[in-house]
Amino acid sequence: MNSEDINPSPALSFKTYGTKISSFYNPQAVQIKFGTLDWDASANSQPTVTMFNDWHTNNSGIPISFSDLGANGIEVEYTDNNGVTWLSRETDPGQEANFQVKEQASDNTGDYSIFSCDFTCKVWRINPQTNLEESLDITNAKFTSWFKR
Repeated sequence: MNSEDINPSPALSFKTYGTKISSFYNPQAVQIKFGTLDWDASANSQPTVTMFNDWHTNNSGIPISFSDLGANGIEVEYTDNNGVTWLSRETDPGQEANFQVKEQASDNTGDYSIFSCDFTCKVWRINPQTNLEESLDITNAKFTSWFKR
């Protein structure tokens, strides 16, 4: 669920990390995008393990702003029981997010950062019948997952 934009030097490349909690039996899901880690792709084709670990550690325990597409902070995507997608917006007041890194490790599946994220936000959708915006409040959510390098 990660996305990246690789740029030629001297422009920095950037990576947005994503993770999703979902079920095979129900369309309901929550996805978080968090970014961006910037690096020089002419020196490393991907961020190194040290860059990955340091970036997550440096963003642990501090307030994180909301950002559309997770470009400069966090984006929350909620899929309801009907399969309808609702998205947070960076412009909504009163939103809060805070990451806590629980563990950073590497194994035969790769490098990862296990975290919890507490957040409060609004998520939005366009109602197809009325063509009007509708919102839901997500309050005091706790999301535990991992980002993979």
